[in-house]
Amino acid sequence: MEKIVISESNYQIRKARIVRTKKLTPLETLFEIVLDGDRSLDHEPGQFIMVSLFGIGEAPISVASSPTMRDSFEICVRAVGRVTKALHALDAGDEIGIRGPYGKGFPIRIF
Repeated sequence: MEKIVISESNYQIRKARIVRTKKLTPLETLFEIVLDGDRSLDHEPGQFIMVSLFGIGEAPISVASSPTMRDSFEICVRAVGRVTKALHALDAGDEIGIRGPYGKGFPIRIF
């Protein structure tokens, strides 16, 4: 039987874990996130991800951290809708889903 190899796609949901939260204002929280399997997000400045909360939905969120931050990444989220309000109820150790990154990043390497 031939072995089927499925390559990872930006359109597949990847499991991730919140490692730190920091309340910035009553509505905004900074989340530090790591992908399962010690993988890097490999994003460029200006790109966004889709954050999935199982059973609730998903929302597009811009990546707030530098691409040089390889072991984890950060997002700053304002609690304004169903998904983002539910995300604010989570804490370090909780799992979420991530798709992406998407969008045309800013080519900072050429500067």
